Amino acid sequence: SATLSQATNRTDIIFGQIRRLYQQFKKDRKVRLVGVKAANLCAAEAKEELFPDPAGMKKEAVDKAIDRIKDRFGEEGIYLAVSKSRARDVSRRLTGLKSG
Repeated sequence: SATLSQATNRTDIIFGQIRRLYQQFKKDRKVRLVGVKAANLCAAEAKEELFPDPAGMKKEAVDKAIDRIKDRFGEEGIYLAVSKSRARDVSRRLTGLKSG
C-alpha cells in the first residue's frame, strides 16, 4: 500500500504510483486480479499547492478535457494512444509472457 504526499487529481501521478507498487510486487506466482483503491478523498479545490507547477497544470487541464469528452461521448469516446508494438510490449511485461 502507498499514500501520496499531497492531494492530486492527476492521472499521471496516480498511475505512476500504481506502476511503482506493481514493480515492487513479487512476480513468482500467477495473479488473477489486481485491485486499486483510493481513500481519504477531498474536493479538487482542496489541493495544497502554494506554487503550482506549470507543467502539472497543463497535465491537469488535459485530464479535465478528457473527462469532458467522456461525459459527452461516453467512456469509449477517447483512448490513450499507444503504438501496436508498444501495447504488445506493455502487455507482455504486465502478464509476464515471453517475447516470441
